[in-house]
Amino acid sequence: MKRALALVALGLFSPMIQGAMVPYLPRGACPDAGLLLVIAIGLSLRSAIGGVALTAFIGFVSDLLSGALLGSHAFLWILVFAIARVTSLHVNLHGAFMQMALAASLTAFTALGLASLTSFFGSVGVKELVAPAELLRQTIVNALLAPIAMAVVARLIIRLGNDDGRRVLRLDPRGFAP
Repeated sequence: MKRALALVALGLFSPMIQGAMVPYLPRGACPDAGLLLVIAIGLSLRSAIGGVALTAFIGFVSDLLSGALLGSHAFLWILVFAIARVTSLHVNLHGAFMQMALAASLTAFTALGLASLTSFFGSVGVKELVAPAELLRQTIVNALLAPIAMAVVARLIIRLGNDDGRRVLRLDPRGFAP
């Protein structure tokens, strides 16, 4: 119960803190705190149902605070959660470089997904919504801060829960059977 309340509070306040930092940082230099939190939850939390519920909550909070189409962040971040979770089952993501690569690719995926959803339901084209230089800066910032965010969330889960905070990487043995 303690862990769930702490994660809900973190999910509620991370978009707010990000919104408070935006005016003081150069454009594209503010990390996407909600996205990094969702990736870290996908890598660290053992409960898939709890992770999806928490991810949807964080997405709806981000939708309300950003003025985006209601449900767009929630939808894309549930996909990001699923991709991070499935990737963590097949790839060793304990190193900083692999965490940075995952965060960079999911940042680009989310930006293009949000632009596509906005373009589909609005009258603006994708090219007007995604500036390549700004997307590159955002991807670099998220990639650099991803190992820190993942370590903080993993430690929070370990400290507040009764598990070790790591999901098991399954390595199936290969046989020589014909």
